[in-house]
Amino acid sequence: MSDALTYHQRFTPEEFDAQYNLRAGRPNYEETVVPDWIARSATTRETRACKLDVRYGNGPKQLLDVFHCGDAQAPTLVFIHGGYWQRGDKSVYSFIAEPFIAAGVNAVLLGYDLCPEVTITHISAEIREGVAFVYRHAAELGVNRDRLTVMGHSAGGHLTQMMMATDWPAYGADLPADLVKTGVPVSPLSYLEPVRLTEALNAALRMDAAEAERESPMTQHPPLTNARQLVVVGGRETDEFHRQARIYAEKYATEARRIDVYVVPDVDHFDELNTLADPASDFFHKTCAMLGLNRKDPTMKDQTMTELTREFVDAVGDAFNANDVDAVMAYIDDNIVFDHAAGPEAYGVRFEGAETVRGVFKGLFDKVENVHWKTLDCRIAGDKAYCEYLRTATHKDGTKEEYQSIDIMTFKDGKMVYKDTYYKIRNT
Repeated sequence: MSDALTYHQRFTPEEFDAQYNLRAGRPNYEETVVPDWIARSATTRETRACKLDVRYGNGPKQLLDVFHCGDAQAPTLVFIHGGYWQRGDKSVYSFIAEPFIAAGVNAVLLGYDLCPEVTITHISAEIREGVAFVYRHAAELGVNRDRLTVMGHSAGGHLTQMMMATDWPAYGADLPADLVKTGVPVSPLSYLEPVRLTEALNAALRMDAAEAERESPMTQHPPLTNARQLVVVGGRETDEFHRQARIYAEKYATEARRIDVYVVPDVDHFDELNTLADPASDFFHKTCAMLGLNRKDPTMKDQTMTELTREFVDAVGDAFNANDVDAVMAYIDDNIVFDHAAGPEAYGVRFEGAETVRGVFKGLFDKVENVHWKTLDCRIAGDKAYCEYLRTATHKDGTKEEYQSIDIMTFKDGKMVYKDTYYKIRNT
C-alpha cells in the first residue's frame, strides 16, 4: 500500500478532527454562510426559468432542479452538493447556477438521500441514477445530453469521481461509455478511510472499513474514460484536502487523460463556492473552459493554433496557476528561450531549451505552497501576448510576497517560443 493510503495513520483523533471536521473551523457557518446561500438561491429560483423538484428516483430526496439558459443545445452542467453525505439540500445551492445561466449553460442540481437513513454506497447509486436520468430525459428537461459535465463539491466531489469511474453501458445498453464529457471534482474526498476515522463525521455515516475501501476512488474506482478533469481545492483548506485532491490526480492522470489541479487562492472550503459563483473569478472561467464555452483546448493533439487568442493565453495562465509543471510544459516549445528579470546581462538571465526551463519552473513550484498570477491586463499583437499580472506567493517557510509583473510571450504553432519577464522590486 502506497504512502498515499497510509499517511493518515500518523494522525491522532484530534488531528483527524482538525483536518476533516471543517464546520468546526468556521464557527459562523450556520449564522452567515448558509443564510446567504439560501437567500441567493431563492432569488435564482424566483427570477430564472427553471423546472423544480423533478423526480428521478424513488428516494425521498431523489429530485433534481433544472435551470435554463434559453438554448437547449448549450452545455449541461450537473452539480452535486456537499455536506459529508449527511447534510445539505440542492435548494441551498441554486445560486451556483446563476452565473452559468448568464454564460449560456443549462444547469442541473441533483438532490440525494442522506446518511444515516442510507449509506454512502446507496448515495453513489442514486447519483448514477440521476445522471443517467438526465441523459435519458434530456429532451424533456430541455438540456443537451451530448455536452454533459459533472461537478461536485466535497462529498459531491467524491460522487463526481465515482461518476467518472462508472461503466455506463453496464447500467443500460442505451448509455454510452463517454456519457460524461468532463468532470470537475471540487475539494473531493478521494480516499474515505481517513473520513471513517474522524469520529465526529462517521457517527452519522456509519461507514465501516469495508465500505470505505469499496467506495474510495483511490482504491476501487479509477476513471474509465479519458475524459478531462479539473480537480479543485481551496488555497486555505486543510493539508488533507490538498492531499486528497493531489493524490487522485497523481494516480490517474496520463498523457491521454488530462487531470489538472487548480488551487483557488485565499479561500476556505466554503468560500470556494462563492468564488465559483463569481463570473469574474478564475475558478468560474476555468469551469467555463471545461464546459467548452467559446474556446478550444489548445493542448489537444488534433488541433493546431492558427491565431493567438486571449482564450489560449488564459489557458497558459491556468497551467501556471495550477502550479503544475507538466501542464505548463505542454505549452512550451523544445527550443524556448526564457529571459528572467534578474541577472547580470541587459536581458537579465537567460534559460534555453525545454528541459532547462522545466527545471526553473519546477524549482519555483517546489519552494512555494502556492504561487498565483492574477491577470490585470492582456493585449495580443500578432504572435505576441503582453500580459500584466499581480503575482502572489506563499513560501513553505510561511513568508509571503506580492508584486506586479509583466510577461511578453511569443508563440508559434501553439507553443511558447520566447518568454521575457519584468517585475517590480519591493524594498521591505
